[in-house]
Order: sequence, then C-alpha cells, then structure tokens
Amino acid sequence: MKISRRDLEAQWETIDSTGEFRLHILYSRSGLTVKARLWHPDGMVVGVADGGGYDRAGSVLGQAIEKLWPQSELKRLILPSHRTASGVPRLGLYGLEENSTTGKRWLHGSCGLGSMLAVLDALGYPARVFSTGNGSQMVLATRRK
Repeated sequence: MKISRRDLEAQWETIDSTGEFRLHILYSRSGLTVKARLWHPDGMVVGVADGGGYDRAGSVLGQAIEKLWPQSELKRLILPSHRTASGVPRLGLYGLEENSTTGKRWLHGSCGLGSMLAVLDALGYPARVFSTGNGSQMVLATRRK
C-alpha cells in the first residue's frame, strides 16, 4: 500500500510536535531484504531495501528521513564538498545529495547507517540504535533541546 503525502505530512507533524522519531528496522531471515516501519500502531512502511553489497539499514533509514522530513529542513543541511572556493577543506554530510536542476535534496542511505544517524543529528534529532531481537533494531531519535 502506497503512503499518501497527507499521511506523511501527518507523521511529520507528530514528529515535530512530540520531538520523537521512532523507527523499527526489520531484517528478513535471509538478511537480503530490510524494511523500515514507523514505530507506532499503524506501523507504516517508510523504506525498503533488498539485495546485497551495501548498507540496507542505512538505506531504509535514509528513505524514511527523506519521506518524513520536509525539504525545507533538508535544505538547511550542509552538502558534502571537498573544498570551498578559497580552497579551505569543508566537510558536509556524507550521503546528502542535491539535484542541480530542481534543487531537491535526497539521501544516499546506502553509504551507511552511521551517515544517516549523522543526518538525523544535524536535523536536531540525535539518535540511538537498540537491538530489539533477532533481525530487528529500533532507532530512537529525540529532538535536541
């Protein structure tokens, strides 16, 4: 079932008003498919990754962030670059990309769970990851005060 834009906006309003983002990362028995569900009674799937050779947990977390956070919030973040115009090294958020034509920002979550946790931190939601059983993790992010 496809999630409507209205449902996603309602979820962002909940995250923004409560200051909490909770995500359940579920691994298939084979380990080749990973899903991200919002940790609430509806449990909407907000990310799916399958296959091998990359960080699927990071990928589904990146998909969830991209879907739930407004573009205006993502645009506040520093894009990765190696040098500024003056030649001074500048670091941005690894995995954060911008379409040069439309200006829309998106996340390359396959670069790693740690990189996506850094994005959450930069958005003001430092996160912790807990193991919740065999093939399952919970990401709990609480807004910085």
